[in-house]
Amino acid sequence: YHGAKTSGTFHLTDPYFDEGGSDINMVSLTMPVFVEGKFIGVAGADLALDRVEKMVGKIRLRLHLEEEGGTTDADEKQFAYLVSKTGKLIAHPDHSLLVRRGNAGANVDVLPDAHEIKAHAEGYAAVVIDGQKRRIYWATAPLTGWKLVLYVPEAVVSGPVVHMTLSTLLIGVGGLALTIFLVTAIARQLARPIVQLRSASASLERGDFQDSHVGDLAKRPDELGDLAH
Repeated sequence: YHGAKTSGTFHLTDPYFDEGGSDINMVSLTMPVFVEGKFIGVAGADLALDRVEKMVGKIRLRLHLEEEGGTTDADEKQFAYLVSKTGKLIAHPDHSLLVRRGNAGANVDVLPDAHEIKAHAEGYAAVVIDGQKRRIYWATAPLTGWKLVLYVPEAVVSGPVVHMTLSTLLIGVGGLALTIFLVTAIARQLARPIVQLRSASASLERGDFQDSHVGDLAKRPDELGDLAH
């Protein structure tokens, strides 16, 4: 009530545990109500955060190389979390950092990437967490000021490049092998009449030459045919 009244506009609270009421984590969304310019009260609604946490928990970077359906190892290594406008953690895979009974919840400052995320409304950064290279992407919702942050392993981001490199390499090796095969086959095809003529010449030198030694070579309309004739 107080936030919407004093700001005169849409107000969104930080996450809190509704102890003694619904006993769940929630946020309150309120709007001041004016009649002929006079403030008469506040209209609002409470939003339970359990559904929000599930939605954030399913966010992943999807690549066209991944198979449809099921979860991959890369899925398990990705995770997202949500931060309020004041820096309070709204949703995070580590539930010990969230609001709960007897605990006000943690601020984004406890996370290793807090400085970059707080400094910019959106962007990305490369970090090393627990010895693993990761990419962090984040963006800010214009109405609420909440920031959605996505952690992605470096291997997931570079995966398509590696896949394309391997595919290109395999295509190149296959093309080279095919070229060698074709060149060899053509060379043998071209050399066959010469080999046949050499064999015929050898038989002529020995004195046991027969027409069958040149076969159909004499019918060729080129220099080899002339030589065979």
